[in-house]
Amino acid sequence: MIAARSSFGFLVCLGIVLTCTTLCTGIEMKVPPGLAEIALQEAEAFYSRHSREKLINNLWLKPSDSLNTITVGKPYPKYILDTGMIATMDDTTSFEEALRFVTWNFPVYVDGKPRIRVALREIDGKWAMCSIGGNPTPILTARERFPSDEGFEVAYVAHHPEPYLIMIQKEGTKYFQPYFETNEFLGVPADEYGNFPLLPLWYVMEKIRERAAHH
Repeated sequence: MIAARSSFGFLVCLGIVLTCTTLCTGIEMKVPPGLAEIALQEAEAFYSRHSREKLINNLWLKPSDSLNTITVGKPYPKYILDTGMIATMDDTTSFEEALRFVTWNFPVYVDGKPRIRVALREIDGKWAMCSIGGNPTPILTARERFPSDEGFEVAYVAHHPEPYLIMIQKEGTKYFQPYFETNEFLGVPADEYGNFPLLPLWYVMEKIRERAAHH
C-alpha cells in the first residue's frame, strides 16, 4: 500500500481500497521510437534562435546557466480530460473513456538542470513539435517520489476549467496530485516538505462533478 506524508492519509488509503476493487485496467504509456531525437533537435534549435536576454526574461533560462549542454529526459504523456463525461459517470470504472492522449512531453535540461519541455504530437502519421516551454518540475518531482523502477507511471492531465493534474498509475490503479496551481480547488494543501498527498480517483472525480455543477 502506498503511504502519503499527510493528514490526508486516511482518505488516500480508503481511495486505494475502492479503486483497486473497481479499476483493473490501465493506460499503457509506451513511447514510440525516435521521438527523443526530434525533441532534442527542437530544443537545441529553440535555444539557438533566441537571445540570452529573451530566454532569461521568459524563464526559459537561468542567469547562471552557461548553455554548454542541452539534453532531454524521459518523456511523459499528456492527456485531455473530458469533464462533461466525468459529470455523467456514476463510478470510476469508465474513467479512461474520458481521457484522450494528446502529446509526449520531453523535459529539457540545460547544463543538467530542468528548464522547459518540448511537446510532440502525431499528425498524419508523423511526429513533430507542437509546443515548447513550460515548467516540467512538478512532473519530475512526482517521478522522484514515485519512481518507474517501483512500477509507477506518471502523466499530465489537463482539462478546462482547471484543475491541472498529475496522474500516477501503478498496476492499473490511478492516483492524482494537483499541479501547483490547483491546490486550493482540490482542498489538499502541500505538506511541510512541499509535497501534495496522493488523491484517489473517486475523490478527484467527485471534485470535478462538483465544479461542473456550478458552471
